[in-house]
Order: sequence, then C-alpha cells, then structure tokens
Amino acid sequence: MSDDLDFTGERYVPAIGGNIYLEHMHRYHLAKNFVANKDVLDIASGEGFGSALLAEKASSVIGVDISDEAVLHAQTKYKAKNISFKTGSCEAIPLPPSSVDVVVSFETLEHIDAHERFLEEVKRVLRPDGVLIISTPEKHAYTVATGLVNPFHVKELFKNEFDQLLKKHFTHVSMHGQKVGFGSIIASEHGATRFFETDSGTGATAPGVNSPMYMIGVASDRPIDDFSMSGVFSQDIQSSEPVLKRVEFEEAQWAEALMKDLDQISGQVDALQRNNWTSRASLTKLLKRLIYARLLYALSNVKAFSARRRKRFLKSAEKRDPMLLSRKVDQFCLDYYQRIASNKIIAASRSSISAQSGVRVTAIVPNFNHARYLPQRLDSILAQTYPLVDILVLDDCSSDESRSVIDSYVKRFPERIRAVYNTENSGNVFRQWQKGHSLAKGDLVWICESDDFCEPTFVERMITAFRDPSVMMLLAEFNLQIARATILQAWTTIAKIASLEFGMLGLPARQRNGFVAALA
Repeated sequence: MSDDLDFTGERYVPAIGGNIYLEHMHRYHLAKNFVANKDVLDIASGEGFGSALLAEKASSVIGVDISDEAVLHAQTKYKAKNISFKTGSCEAIPLPPSSVDVVVSFETLEHIDAHERFLEEVKRVLRPDGVLIISTPEKHAYTVATGLVNPFHVKELFKNEFDQLLKKHFTHVSMHGQKVGFGSIIASEHGATRFFETDSGTGATAPGVNSPMYMIGVASDRPIDDFSMSGVFSQDIQSSEPVLKRVEFEEAQWAEALMKDLDQISGQVDALQRNNWTSRASLTKLLKRLIYARLLYALSNVKAFSARRRKRFLKSAEKRDPMLLSRKVDQFCLDYYQRIASNKIIAASRSSISAQSGVRVTAIVPNFNHARYLPQRLDSILAQTYPLVDILVLDDCSSDESRSVIDSYVKRFPERIRAVYNTENSGNVFRQWQKGHSLAKGDLVWICESDDFCEPTFVERMITAFRDPSVMMLLAEFNLQIARATILQAWTTIAKIASLEFGMLGLPARQRNGFVAALA
C-alpha cells in the first residue's frame, strides 16, 4: 500500500505542503495541549496523521472516518498501541455514550448539512465536562470574498452562525480565528498574553485575527482555559508557499526571457554560418582559390626556399585561403552550440518551454539494408536538443542485420521509438515516406534518410522557422552527384591554372607536373 492516500481535495494528506499544511498541522499541535492523559475521539480522521499527533500525549485516540479506504490506510500506517480507527459517520458516531474526554473535529462541519445532529452526537459521546475542539471555514473570508466554491462543502457557516451553533449545545464557548500570514511577531517572554493584530497598511489594531479564513471553537459545559489554543506555527519565510510560488514565477519569466535571447543569438549564429561568403561563391571559383592556397601552403614548407620567402608564401596562403574564415566561423558556431547544449539549466528551461509549446516532431526513418549506418542515424536523432521528438522506423524487408539493430533500439527506448516492418518490399522509398506520414503522431514530420546523421541542434534550429504560419516545409539536402560532377568539370581548369602558377615561379615542367599531381 502507498505511504499516502491520493489527494483529491476532500481530505488533507501529509504529502501536500504549503498553506494547507500549516493550517491543518497548527490545529492539531495546539489541540495536543488539551488531550494529555485523556481519551480522545478524532472525528473525520481521514488519513490518520492528526490522530497520531494527538496520541503522542493522549491516553487513547479513536479515529473515525466515513471512508473505508481512509480507515484501512490509517490502520496500516499508524500502529501505536493507544490508537485505533473505525469506519463511521459523524451523524451516528460508533461509540457508546460518555466514552471520551475530548472530541476533535477539524474541517468536518461544512461537509454535512445535519449540523444539529452532529453536535447532539458529540454531546452524547462526551463525558461530563468534556471538551469539543472544532474548526470550520469562515464563509465570508473563504467563499464570499474569494468567489471560490469548494465542491466538497455542503453547508458553510458565517462566524456568528458558528458561534450560535456551539452556544446552543455548550455552556462555555471560546472562539479563535486562523489564517496564514506574514509579518512581525511580538510575544511575551514570561507568560501567555492576549493576541492583537495590527494592519501594516492602516495601523489599526484589534484583538484576535482580522478576517480569519477559519474559525476554531473550543466548547464545554465547564469554564475553559483557552490560552493554550492560541499561538504561532512558525515556518521559514523562504519555504512558504507564496515565496516559493513567486520564485517559481520569476524563474519561469527569467527562463522565457533567456530562451528568447538565446533563440535570437542562435538565429544570428546560424545566419553567420550559412551566410559566410564562401557559401555564395561558385564552386569553380572556390576550388580555384582552394588549390592556389594549398599550393602556397605547400611552398611555405619547401626548405629549398629561404625562410623569408617561405614566410611570404605562408602569409599569402592565409590571405587567399577561402576556408580559413569559414573554419573559424564553423568552430565558433560549434563551440557555441556545445556550450548551450551542455548547460543543464538552459537545457531544462528549453525542455520545459518546448514541452509547454506542445509542438511534437515525428522522425520518419525509411530503411533498406542500412544496418551499418542505422546506429549513427538513430543516435543523432535521440541526441537532439529539442525534447519532443519521437522516431518511426520503417524497414522495407531488409536482408542484412537491420531488424536486429532496430529491435535493439526499440527495446532500449520503447517510449520514443516505434518500428514497422513490411512483409513485402515496396520498391519505392516515396511509398515509405507516405506510409510514415500516415502513421506519424507528431505535429511535424521529419524525413530522415537511414544512411545519414545530423547535428544535435538540427531540429531545434529548424523548428523556429515554423513560427511563421506560411512555412509548410523545410528542405536541408546536399546533392552529392551534382557536386561531384561540378568538381570533376572544374578540376581540369583548376589543374591548368595551378600548372601556370607553378610555371610563374620558374619551376621546370617536370617539377610543375609533380606539384600538380600532389595536389590531386
């Protein structure tokens, strides 16, 4: 059985912190002042934590609750010799007359409408001069002022109604107000004192608690010493519910602002990487400059030339090298993304914000006989910094070890990877794309070739484009066949230019041809 009941809002459980913890615990700790060596009834005992607190001083405690589940839980969790739990109703308490000295009833009255019947039952089970300690929400502060309605409350009472109800059944009634607040506390160091609340805004001072959220009555047919029912239940202000909520709110605002700044910077870094002038140069021009720079680098290492001339070759090579700036830019971008990815606070904030956005991505991986590439492909998808990515692998009757590889990943990541195996080869990758699209659960579909891989920030960087509602598709592809044909077409021209450049240096034809061959 679980250590705690599920919190439904009907009854308090100790796992719930914040203001509700302070309210419930404070009442029970003060009630302990009335129960030393007494027989006690805790009516509507719920989870049983209050009965256990009272049992620390009482001679015996009986917890009664209408819920069989709550009673069974309490019997299992709290096993002190002086505690017992019974199922029963507050309108028909399962105890004989005059069987207890103290009845404790916190947050019970508002859950029923038979208030008179309840008080009659309390009087029946109390011994002569017994004491009732009972609390209930003050209707004006709890419901009228807030506009909130508790669905578990049947009949709430205003302060005067609660007072009149208790005085109808008991000769002596002492009323106390309770609310959670923050402020300065001044108390006597030598004895009990009356309680006064001073409003920090107006300076008005009045006895008792101004606008209490809950009323607590101590009632008996004998005079009551009520000093022991007043006090402060202290808590570190940094651990209080309002402070924690404010910190959480400010952290969320900070994270949102940080992510916006990072997105903007990331966009600029991405643009810098994409808009490097080398990406706009024609392939022929780029290769010409690359070959020429490579030639100069090679000459800077030829010891036949003087140190001064080799230095000039090196300086000239660096000046003409089109990839030098590109390498610096790429290294900067790589360092930037690695730092962002390795920052746990940023990663957690990004995951939280991304999760709130709810934009999910399904990565479709159509595969046929690419077992040797699949691990790198799948690992690169799993490593994405964008958290909402699930994977759909479509195997088209592979004859290699693909299925074994796919099954191993599904077993390791069942919540993220699904596999679909064709019984017949489709013969067309586009049919697999279409099939994957029909099975995808994400808001966006990412087609991933099974023999490819990508950087961890790929989805995170691409998905920002979909903030523009007019964007329906993104394409990130390098056509190797076209590039290869262009390179081969340009090579002859480049080799000729390189040969001429070597000739301008006064090198013999044989040596020039050797250099050209080395460049190739």
